[in-house]
Amino acid sequence: MLLLISVNSWLGPDILPALFALGAGVFLLRQARGSPVWFGAGWGSIAFSLQASFWAFRRELGPGFPEFPATAVYLLGVLGWFITISQLEERSQPRHVLWLLPGLGLLLMAALAGLKQPMGGFKGWFDAGFAWFDVVLLFAFLPVLESGLRGQGLGKVLIGMGLVLRLMTSSMYYWLGLWPQGNAAELMLSLSYLLLGYGGYLEARGKNAGLGALVFSFASLAGLGLLLVVSLVVPKHPYSLYGVAGYAYFVLIYAVGIIAALHIGLFQAEQRSHRWVSLLEQLAAVGARPNQTLQPQSVLSDVMTALKTLFPHVTGLEIRSNETLKVGQKALYYTSFPIYIDDPAEVCIFMSRPPEEERGLEVLTPLLADKLRQALSLFEWRSKALTDPLTGLANRRGLERRLLRLLELAQTDRKPISVAMIDLDYFKRVNDTFDHSTGDKTLQAFAALLQHYLRSDDLAVRWGGEEFALLLVGAKLDEARQVVERIRSELSASEIEPITWKLTTSAGLSGGMVPTDKSTLQAWLLQADWALLQAKEQGRDRVVIAEPHLSRFTRYSTDS
Repeated sequence: MLLLISVNSWLGPDILPALFALGAGVFLLRQARGSPVWFGAGWGSIAFSLQASFWAFRRELGPGFPEFPATAVYLLGVLGWFITISQLEERSQPRHVLWLLPGLGLLLMAALAGLKQPMGGFKGWFDAGFAWFDVVLLFAFLPVLESGLRGQGLGKVLIGMGLVLRLMTSSMYYWLGLWPQGNAAELMLSLSYLLLGYGGYLEARGKNAGLGALVFSFASLAGLGLLLVVSLVVPKHPYSLYGVAGYAYFVLIYAVGIIAALHIGLFQAEQRSHRWVSLLEQLAAVGARPNQTLQPQSVLSDVMTALKTLFPHVTGLEIRSNETLKVGQKALYYTSFPIYIDDPAEVCIFMSRPPEEERGLEVLTPLLADKLRQALSLFEWRSKALTDPLTGLANRRGLERRLLRLLELAQTDRKPISVAMIDLDYFKRVNDTFDHSTGDKTLQAFAALLQHYLRSDDLAVRWGGEEFALLLVGAKLDEARQVVERIRSELSASEIEPITWKLTTSAGLSGGMVPTDKSTLQAWLLQADWALLQAKEQGRDRVVIAEPHLSRFTRYSTDS
């Protein structure tokens, strides 16, 4: 502090604030190359430097030097900082910062008292209005300052104190007609620019203030407080108690705010640590729990739920490969990284806003990639075990895995299920006349035909050989019969080279009600299989329904 007083005395009034404001402006402009939001603050600080320089010229050259340049650059400085403040994203509903209002109220009382006898008539009133720009700037910053007090960056708190010091200096001069002697005013302005520049640097870099910077700011504020007492109270300036009391109040609130921000920051760091542990535990559990159904959607949903523990703004997760798997919704912001299973794939994480811990997400990426690769590889292996490799339909084992899900769906929504067993007529003739590759092509074409008529909840199964099973959710027997008849009609009209005759199919139906348990579905499969046997014995190319509540069969055929 003594060093600053000596330098200020040697350079002359207003030169030290001009140098500090210039240094802050240049420093912020350098940070703006990586964070453009700080361009306004950088040029605004340079404008404040020019204002102080013009005041220095006016002191040296006398009243002949015009006031307009200082006024113009001051307004530009306020505008530059206002632009930056309006672009800062982290804001909170003011609550803690409301403690600043009593101090502002004290200054307002002083302003009203001091303005009863304005300096220089209309000019005095006009000049006094300039302090309100600093008030507006401070009020615009309050939501940002609130987020700083809640532990989201001590740099915001330093900027807030810098704005308060500017307001204190301008209000003492413009409102109260006080210009503290003994370098106090120039040092208040210099410290305000130092706090503005350093706070902006911390925010642009995403860093927190070190202990040394906090100790320095406290010591500087305390030293300035003593200077104010010596330069205002001792000479008994009018309204000096207003100025000193307001300054003391703001410094007290600043000290309490710093302590609160540090406490909240430590608490939030502990909470982040707990969330990291929870996130890692949840990721470790993905695909590792017993009896877990490893469907891709389930894996992605579990991973997204785990991510939301630390990144609450995650809205969706997507894996892009030959097929796209996704959960949640796309959003404006996303990050992506590659994974490799059988083929290269890309994982996209969508967020409604950029993550606060972007570095943490980068660190987490290898673990996410490994977990998704393991889980999806296991799913792919299980999927192959549950899928018929020729047709791509589920096999009998796959049907067993799906029965409980179908049963739950039917009972929850009170939907009936109809079961159909379908067989290609005289399929052996295809293999005997041509070859097995033609037979395979025929089975694949028929499987594609079945899938064409299935809805999202339905299931097609290759039962064995040329026999297939269909489970139609939400279809009564008459509706299921219509679906099977369309399949039979379309197969009859299709041409599969080199087969020269019309292909036909026989089918048996059962069910058509809401199943009571798994054994009911299994019984319907047996009944549909028996009905299929009846269709073959009755001449093939027909559909026979086995109604569970009747002991007879009802026949439907093409000529009925």
